[in-house]
Amino acid sequence: MSSSLLTKSALGTLGLGTATAGTVYFGRDLISNREDQKTKSSIRELIKKSKPHKRLISGNTVSDPLWKEAWKRYREENSNRDSDSWALKDWTKPSGSVDGNDNASSHLITACYSKADSEVESEKDPLFVQVLSYCTRDALISDLLKERAPNRTVLTDNSNDNEKWKTPWGLIRVAIINGV
Repeated sequence: MSSSLLTKSALGTLGLGTATAGTVYFGRDLISNREDQKTKSSIRELIKKSKPHKRLISGNTVSDPLWKEAWKRYREENSNRDSDSWALKDWTKPSGSVDGNDNASSHLITACYSKADSEVESEKDPLFVQVLSYCTRDALISDLLKERAPNRTVLTDNSNDNEKWKTPWGLIRVAIINGV
């Protein structure tokens, strides 16, 4: 009788363990369905995270060379379509080759600002790809300096602050002399 009780206890423990393992294995998807829930983030944030070498074009001047180039890309990519991909109000299908000297469309600039705040799931989203193509530029060293040291003044060659240049150049000279 003791072997019967031992067998029953072992089988009961085995059954309870199997039931617990099955509940944990199959029930975790029912309780927390995180794999199926894709998190969305704004295109602006996704560019910061996944494309650190890109920046959204700033400003709203239609004669800005960066916006002119963006407008040229937009027109070239939509030149074979009857309607453009973003349905801009002033869109007209270009006839012939697209000139890069034309001022940008103010509607493209507005669309870039609004679409940059749209939420997408990943870099593969067509809207993300379009915003990356039409609304961004390559990052500059001055961008990195402004982001990492926002309280510092970025000296440019036309800043007329000759005295401010002396300290950085002095540090560079010392570093070169010391072989750093």
